[in-house]
Amino acid sequence: MAREITCLPPVGPGGRRFKAKLKADADIEIERLKSSLQIEAAEHQVRFAKLHKKRGEIIAELYALLVEAHSVADEGVLGDADKTREAFDKILKLSQFIDLNRIYLPPAVCALLDNFTRTLRSSKTKLHVYFSVPRPTEKHAEAYSKFLQEALTGFQSDLPAIREQLEKEFRAMLGVES
Repeated sequence: MAREITCLPPVGPGGRRFKAKLKADADIEIERLKSSLQIEAAEHQVRFAKLHKKRGEIIAELYALLVEAHSVADEGVLGDADKTREAFDKILKLSQFIDLNRIYLPPAVCALLDNFTRTLRSSKTKLHVYFSVPRPTEKHAEAYSKFLQEALTGFQSDLPAIREQLEKEFRAMLGVES
């Protein structure tokens, strides 16, 4: 059997107007959608830029605190109780900053910082015990001196590794290192 080919009748004036209106309405909706998507993309970009800026500020401040803590540990505060307290206060300030801002840091840095803060908390407890003794004996003073030396040596060895990781992370954020 032969197939029948049917042609649609030509569109009349009312049909052309309907078709033109339909196309105009579709074009308007497409432009609205494009505009909405552009606004959403801009909002996302602003949020990301603010978060990126905040993260950079946190890393920079943490790095400054690490440098300060490292220099305090390098001062050799073994003989002076006031300098020792001041050193541990600065190092504990660093520990608190780490706890408050770890969400901005990469897991590798957090792992190094966790180890470091565990040492800090242990050291703080031992230091508090030592300073609470009214009249320390010579044996007590020797134990304190040994503890303090170990703690400061630990700080001196941990801090450079943490600083190196932060430097890498910050440079990666800046696009200097991949």
